[in-house]
Amino acid sequence: MTEDSTGEYLRDELAIRSLVARYSNAVCCDDISEWRTTWSQDGIWSLLGNTHEGQNAIVTHFQNVTRSLEAVIQHPHGGMISFEKNGRATGRWSMTEYARMASDGAALLTIGLYDDVYIPVNSQWLFAERAFSVLYMGPPDLSSPFQPAPSSS
Repeated sequence: MTEDSTGEYLRDELAIRSLVARYSNAVCCDDISEWRTTWSQDGIWSLLGNTHEGQNAIVTHFQNVTRSLEAVIQHPHGGMISFEKNGRATGRWSMTEYARMASDGAALLTIGLYDDVYIPVNSQWLFAERAFSVLYMGPPDLSSPFQPAPSSS
């Protein structure tokens, strides 16, 4: 790897890590406008057994989900990123999310994995696909059952 290609690799990896951070920050701040900017126009979001295609459908579903939450804090952890020869990149992030339900104030802990596909659009990396697999969803005391982790793609 040349110095130029190393620099490009590091810039791209940092840009993708920043994308994931912007996504989580927008979730925490309930910033729909910022959250929208993390997705490609024809993005695909798979969440809790449902798949949403296209930026508008994804944002509409996000708004429906967040309406049920009084507050949410999302923490992405230690992502792994791989660059493909076709100009895309893939990644996997573990994620912890703490939420309070709007209906009854109940606390909810969600732990899972995001499997991502990233594409460069107009000199910035965006989500082309995000698929979330739940490992745990329930009370913060971890009293609900855990699910097995899916194999890496």
